[in-house]
Amino acid sequence: MDHLDQLESISIYILREAYANFKSLGMLWSIGKDSTVLLWLTRKAFFGHVPLPLIHIDTTYKIPEMTAYRDRLTIRWRLKMIYGINEDALKTNRPSRTARLIGLRAAVCSKRRL
Repeated sequence: MDHLDQLESISIYILREAYANFKSLGMLWSIGKDSTVLLWLTRKAFFGHVPLPLIHIDTTYKIPEMTAYRDRLTIRWRLKMIYGINEDALKTNRPSRTARLIGLRAAVCSKRRL
């Protein structure tokens, strides 16, 4: 058994122990690489099933493809999802990261055309 296999085995053991010993357990999922690896390990620990709810705090900063990816996996893997949005932060009218990137991209493209 190599080092990565050992780390995976320990991670699976910890996930199973946490599930067995805590009544109200959930897992944060940001749709990023680290939390998606944790989701994959959880599926592996429970033989293709994720027995605990995933919690996603929607910052509205994700690119649309990431949200679509989240929605596809939720359906395909039959995940229990809890969504939340920080309404107070959105009320400040601060543009989302996606909107800022789109604006930046548009500005760069318009300068290239000159």
